[in-house]
Amino acid sequence: TEIKQQNHQYNVVNKINEALAARGHNVTAIGADIDHYAVGLPPVAQLEESARLALVNYHPVFEPSEPMLPNVIGIAGLQIQEPKRLPKDLKEIADQRSFVFFSLGTNTQPEMLGEQRIKHIVGAFRELSQFTIFWKVKGNLPLEVPPNLVIRPWFPQSDLLAHPNAKLFISHCGLLSTHEATWRAVPILGVPIILDQFMNAANSVKAGMALEYDIRNVTKDTFKSTILELITNSTYKKNALLRIFGANILVLEGLASPSHHIFFRVINEALAARGHNVTSISADVEINPVANLTYLHNEMVYAELYKGYEDVDNMNLLDFGYDGNLATIFEVEEYYLNTLAGIKKSTGYKQLLAYPDDFKFDLVIYDYMGLPTILGFLHKFKNPPLIGVTAFHAVSPTINLVGSSFNPSYIPFYFGSGLKETFFGRVENFFLCFFDYFHKYYVVFPKIYSVVKDDFPGLPDLTELERQTRLTLINYSPAIHDLEPMLPNVIPIAGMHVQKVKSLPKEFQEILDNAKNGLILFSLGTNVKSWMLGDERIQKFIEAFRNLPQYTILWKFDNEKIPNVPSNVIIKRWMPQNDILAHRNTKLFISHCGLLSSLESTWHGVPILGVPIFLDQFTNSETLIKAGISESINVRSFTSAEVTDVITNLKLHLNEDYGGSNSS
Repeated sequence: TEIKQQNHQYNVVNKINEALAARGHNVTAIGADIDHYAVGLPPVAQLEESARLALVNYHPVFEPSEPMLPNVIGIAGLQIQEPKRLPKDLKEIADQRSFVFFSLGTNTQPEMLGEQRIKHIVGAFRELSQFTIFWKVKGNLPLEVPPNLVIRPWFPQSDLLAHPNAKLFISHCGLLSTHEATWRAVPILGVPIILDQFMNAANSVKAGMALEYDIRNVTKDTFKSTILELITNSTYKKNALLRIFGANILVLEGLASPSHHIFFRVINEALAARGHNVTSISADVEINPVANLTYLHNEMVYAELYKGYEDVDNMNLLDFGYDGNLATIFEVEEYYLNTLAGIKKSTGYKQLLAYPDDFKFDLVIYDYMGLPTILGFLHKFKNPPLIGVTAFHAVSPTINLVGSSFNPSYIPFYFGSGLKETFFGRVENFFLCFFDYFHKYYVVFPKIYSVVKDDFPGLPDLTELERQTRLTLINYSPAIHDLEPMLPNVIPIAGMHVQKVKSLPKEFQEILDNAKNGLILFSLGTNVKSWMLGDERIQKFIEAFRNLPQYTILWKFDNEKIPNVPSNVIIKRWMPQNDILAHRNTKLFISHCGLLSSLESTWHGVPILGVPIFLDQFTNSETLIKAGISESINVRSFTSAEVTDVITNLKLHLNEDYGGSNSS
């Protein structure tokens, strides 16, 4: 072995060499000078292409997420060992008071800074007499040093950073040093000099645990003030700790629905923003996810769900909710099994299956209204704590998870038009709830188990997995929904997705501002597309809108070229729904009554004309009508005149009986 200088590359490679040797392998290491070995050497590119596996100093917690093949393995932090006891003389100094550690790594020496810069740096240290400064310098500095400055040619860097009195690391931001400071939760004053040091510094700044300083233009006062900012502002230390105590979280979005993904996205991004490393497997993904958030795409799910419905004549979503509650139970079963078939064909599912079984997730979050279609991953990853989340308001299915009692005599079935408050209505609700329970656990669960069992060796009963749920977050509020008893581990988070109102894009701002007599927003959500209404129903709406020329109609429609559209109707493929509902000129929301849309409209005080189509939309519509803020029409049998009459009777111009509070 011939390695002349112990630099950062040596440290990593040597750890690998020592680990291999400790396992009984015979390791021969060749240093940088290989000229005398190179007789008959083939082209370097040819040798390079022989690599079968790459170990890279990478981790998505520290660096931006990047797509990597399975033979590229991240081993960031490999060089970090358990902290050792400091040498006695160094420990005595470090134990006395808070200290700052300054090192430019193994390649850059302090004398390269030049005498003038060193003078400013030492001047700043002189005025920071309340701190001990440890500075790694080979040789002597060209000026007198203050008593609080300790200069040595070598320090046990990782062990020193692990000391409780370490308050700041002034570093060149080499990747190994950055990883060590991050692992030890010590804020960084980055003074990058060459190559990747600038990117490493930028990543640390982005994480909120560092500031970057241009060492070329150092002055005593700015250097001192930057040091004090990092030490006295607790935010940097707190963010550094987040990077350490952040958990690996797996999110299982098993229910395929863009609206449910919107709900989960809020949770995913909030966890990622707090320093956790979040991996979400979903049929819906973000093109540019935030830092610390990785999506595994189940890209085949929607293709499987919509198989056979290539044209509107075959699409039966408009009949889905009108076939009766018993029929809905069987239709939902078909939906779950088709979703699972799409998941099994998807890349994301296969990627997560390929994770090693000993990969450590600290927490699993899953959409329990999607049933345990992919809850086998809880078993695969050794049963970490489990949290259930749903974008539905459904409390009754939650009871099965947390062990509470359920009384269907007054708690309505969660997919329907509410409870008929008569004796026979309660009897009907009782049998409906229990049929759903037995059908789910004794018919649907076994079918799911038979599909997934081969992917998860030793998979226990799915009911057993489901009941490991420790906490549930549900889209429920007693201000909106029927009162239902809940255990303390059932936490209502209704409206969590409603964000602070943003400025409208210029195009929409002009439309809203010019709608002096009021604007009507029309959207059927993310699952049902307006084209699914069919030509006849579309023309009925158009005729109704033609009879309401005083109002501007903003209609979310996938096809912007609809024939015979009156001048007061504006068609858009996409619109910022929440921000439009917040505008003072928005007088009515024609909605499918999905729960997220219903909550947004309620929050902004906009009356609703409900057009429920399936599942909980009927319950939501009934709830809104009961609250006095809505009317509804039957999407299968409405007439143009009915739409006109209902809108007119809603007293839009005054927002009287159906009250509105939007004021933006």
